[in-house]
Amino acid sequence: ENVAPDGKYSYENPPSIEKDYYNPTLTDGVDIDGEKDEKYGETPVSRLYYNNAVGERYLDTWLYYGNDGLYSYSYVKDTEVYFEPTRAIYYNSSVELFFQTDTHSAITRKSLQWRVSCGGTFVKLCGVTSASTYVSSKFDGLCAVKTYGEINSGESEGYSVELFMPWYELLEADELESFDKETASILFMPAYNRVFKANSGNEIRKRTAPICSFQATPYTWVKTTLNESGEATGYVAEGSVFGTYD
Repeated sequence: ENVAPDGKYSYENPPSIEKDYYNPTLTDGVDIDGEKDEKYGETPVSRLYYNNAVGERYLDTWLYYGNDGLYSYSYVKDTEVYFEPTRAIYYNSSVELFFQTDTHSAITRKSLQWRVSCGGTFVKLCGVTSASTYVSSKFDGLCAVKTYGEINSGESEGYSVELFMPWYELLEADELESFDKETASILFMPAYNRVFKANSGNEIRKRTAPICSFQATPYTWVKTTLNESGEATGYVAEGSVFGTYD
């Protein structure tokens, strides 16, 4: 401020802060590498068809309740898979995955959202109850992405996204003491962003979310629990598409 028109001004940025990388020792025998481990079981907790129309394009998700935390594996089956690093995550082929325990009926700071592109870029967000929305945040967790076939070609075979979240990020401190994964319920909602070509910029995408489900109302999400075999099972409305009647 108050610099003469012919004066000069310079500024030197302070040294950057080193990133605090989360690198836990996982003991559940599941590697976060974008590949589906046997512990996820055979049946996904959710299938979301593109545009909610039963067909050959869909997003499947499996969950595994581990001792260390919650594991998630998602697979997008699609031939149109495109990525450009200059585009926003959700204007690339990408998924949006929401997680929360059923201990709350509204979103809270313990409601976790991941936006993950087929190119491996991601952002973490958490819920804001008063605004019924999500904001970029920081929480401990791991992410890995794997593509199948050639992306940006129109002839891909799809891509997978694997996540890990420690239980303490999904539960308040007082809830951790009494938490029992055998009787717990995790609420889950997927969304699927599909783009149709490379070089489309931040302009063209089709976002599909479950019918009658909303990201700020967890009681409309898929409810998952462990079955007798210890596999996470999703309970949804009857019908081939979650949320449809009859």
